[in-house]
Amino acid sequence: MAFAGLDDISFFGPTVPPEIKKAAAILSKVESDTLQLTLNLTVNYLHGEELTAEQFTESYADSGLDRPTAVNLFTGLYSLFRLAIRKRVKPQKFKNDLGEAKIPSKMISTITDTFKSCQAELESASTDNSIRFPTIEDLRWRVDINISSSATALSLRPSVLMQMKLTDNTTQQFEMNIFRFHQLRYYVAKTLKDMQDIEQLAILKID
Repeated sequence: MAFAGLDDISFFGPTVPPEIKKAAAILSKVESDTLQLTLNLTVNYLHGEELTAEQFTESYADSGLDRPTAVNLFTGLYSLFRLAIRKRVKPQKFKNDLGEAKIPSKMISTITDTFKSCQAELESASTDNSIRFPTIEDLRWRVDINISSSATALSLRPSVLMQMKLTDNTTQQFEMNIFRFHQLRYYVAKTLKDMQDIEQLAILKID
């Protein structure tokens, strides 16, 4: 039995998104000028340029498309590019998978060339705009011994005091008992082991 490699799996997933299917059906009926217009609007919008309803309607005034059809075409190509950028699809893979979405063959090269020309910049922008949590820059710890408490004269209970300096220049400090400390050790080790196991799966390796 043969196993499918990563290159055999469409970047669309199990099924082509419905908005991309609608756009593919429309593309079979439009001229190349309308395709190029939509690609330009899509790339500009992905770059963060504003596109008002009036500007959108005016852009398609000479295309022969009614507004709902133009909206479906733009939405489909926008979804196509956004999905490919998010998944960091290689241009050749992008081109090969367009056929699965039933994009007209005569338009595949134009769409791929446009994607290839803006891919690096859009991927960089999407990374810069993503939400990131601060990471640990420095970690300090010490063990304290509680000699006594209000309930007992002699307890000798150890506790671990930890202080983390984060990359956003904040400091987090917390204290835990020995039981919680061993729980932390266990779950950190388990997470690292799970990450190592996942990286060893060929289908999940990223070049």
